[in-house]
Amino acid sequence: MSLVKIGHAELGVRDLDEAAAFYIDVLGFVETAREADRLYLRGVSDTDHHSLILTRAEGPELIHFGWRVDRPEALRELEQRFRRQGRPVRWVSASEEQGQGEALRVHDLCGHPVEFYYSMERVESLARKAHLWRGAVPQWLDHVALFTPHVDAGVTYYQALGLHLSEYVDAEDGSGMFAAWLHRTSSSHDIALVHKPQPGMQHVSFWVANALQVVHVADVVADAGWAACIEFGPGRHKATNSMFIYLRDPSGNRLEFYSEGYWIPDMDAPPIHWTFEDYKREGRLSWGERAPASFFEPIPVRSWT
Repeated sequence: MSLVKIGHAELGVRDLDEAAAFYIDVLGFVETAREADRLYLRGVSDTDHHSLILTRAEGPELIHFGWRVDRPEALRELEQRFRRQGRPVRWVSASEEQGQGEALRVHDLCGHPVEFYYSMERVESLARKAHLWRGAVPQWLDHVALFTPHVDAGVTYYQALGLHLSEYVDAEDGSGMFAAWLHRTSSSHDIALVHKPQPGMQHVSFWVANALQVVHVADVVADAGWAACIEFGPGRHKATNSMFIYLRDPSGNRLEFYSEGYWIPDMDAPPIHWTFEDYKREGRLSWGERAPASFFEPIPVRSWT
């Protein structure tokens, strides 16, 4: 069994019409489908039915994020693995999530709602139709970043599922890890884990073409009258070496638009190690304005158990 990629994330939004105006008209996500309480979106280079679902909810929250597996039988193997661990699982029938085959949901060891799936309807990529691009031009879902009280255990958990550790930060008191970045693909990370007393979402991140495009995101939202939604950036993280800008959507979900970073051609490359002091001094921010206090506030995650 092998995980292939982070495939999609589902976020809760208060007002679906307002969210559609922000995500489609301003940010430039592509609409694949719409239901009474759900909006299915994708980036311009995506070939899957969706990489982002917006669902009507009472407030901002991570409802789930999804990993694609390499073969249908892997779902049953995962079910057996989780049941042996005593973790409750729930099967999602085909098309319960539009465009997707059957899927398995579980709360991971870190406390986050995760979905595993194999099949998803294919759609046309707009990567070679630049005349249809608009707004921030998100290309694809790049990664998710999560808060957890169990960073070390979370690293072990995801390594057992085939991920590799790319960077990590020592805890301030030296007792394990404060943060860790893990990858399944050749990018610097597909998932990030950061210590907090309770599980939560830090952000979902979408890839844009280059550093100039990161700055362009700021121009787009400001010119559309949404400058107040810019929470942090533009700037550069020295950890992961990436250009970034963070926004809050109208409901309060935190989005990152991200580029550059680095690729990992050798899956056995040793991880980059940061002391807590070095990360605090320059790892989180190589240059740019310091992060506001709001940046460290977790977005709730949904529990279905």
